Amino acid sequence: MKIGFDAKRAFNNSTGLGNYSRFVISSLIKFYPENEYYLFTPRVSNRFKNYFTHQENVKIITPEKFIHKKFPATWRSIWLTKILEKHKIDLFHGLSNELPHRIAESTVKSVVTIHDLIFLRFPQYYNFIDKRIYKKKFRRAAQNADSVISVSQQTKSDSVDFFGISSSKINVIYQNCDEVFNNKMDVEFCNIVKRKYGLSEKYILSVGTIEERKNQLTLVKSIGKIEDKSVKIVLAGNQSDYVNKIKRYISKNKLADRVVFIPYFEKTELPSLYQSAICSVYISEFEGFGIPVLESMRCGTPTIISNTSSLPEVGGNACLQMDTKDDKQLAGLINRIISDTTLRGNCIKNGLEQAEKFNAEKISSEIINLYKSLI
Repeated sequence: MKIGFDAKRAFNNSTGLGNYSRFVISSLIKFYPENEYYLFTPRVSNRFKNYFTHQENVKIITPEKFIHKKFPATWRSIWLTKILEKHKIDLFHGLSNELPHRIAESTVKSVVTIHDLIFLRFPQYYNFIDKRIYKKKFRRAAQNADSVISVSQQTKSDSVDFFGISSSKINVIYQNCDEVFNNKMDVEFCNIVKRKYGLSEKYILSVGTIEERKNQLTLVKSIGKIEDKSVKIVLAGNQSDYVNKIKRYISKNKLADRVVFIPYFEKTELPSLYQSAICSVYISEFEGFGIPVLESMRCGTPTIISNTSSLPEVGGNACLQMDTKDDKQLAGLINRIISDTTLRGNCIKNGLEQAEKFNAEKISSEIINLYKSLI
């Protein structure tokens, strides 16, 4: 097959949608090398310019004509369908909620991955213009695609409810996290990372953008109820204005020596941050999937999640679950993990087993079988 991808995020985004795009493309290349893979992107960042270049069956397609280079966004959204036909692409996969215009009228079969519809469930966290754009793009892509991939049952349900898409058109195919989280970091490297960020031996880790929906303030509020007063909280992730709300609480309650912010870190350092932690906490109000939950389980770290949206779907029985805003309940779960070695061991064991449900070979097999069913 000649398979095309919207690879904009794969070549230009270092977080969520970029990670998903790189995972899908690289997994299919690895497990199904008999196909030809065409990666369409308006530009290629220096960071990822060599990511796929060593494979002979991979072609990177960027704008060539002057007008296309002048208007790369239009090239991706309006002109790309004709370019797909020119390259005789059998199937095009929009990896990040979008498809080019008029693809349903072309000879090219199409699949789109819808990651989440949080902007519809929690509109207060998005500006008006973004909501209008997202709704129009996502709905049109889901309606025009020959098939839709949802990364969770939760996102499938939301696509049916908000867009009226037939459930039979939507395939739930999970995602994986980066392979770096499969590696056991040696003690020396873990200690180097802890010294770099001034971390104590005992800390609770929360990974993700610091924003209101992610609910890190509830974790900070729990710290006064943790029995071991030497335990610190580490908030690792980019920061929105919500961080100021957290810092005001920290200042008012004199917790500055117990909360550490790490806004920037190397990808290779993150597994060691997980592996050195007492546990990780991911208590977002709503998620389409929740990659940090999978990362944590793969690292053998006991994990606490909120009992909402897709998070129980990802964590299964391996994660301890709580009500999103209940800091007292959260502190109780942390105290149990610290004091109960049997519980801690079971969390680690069950987490590693649960993470295996999201392995790359299984997921790529489901994706390629979907492609074949459409051609």
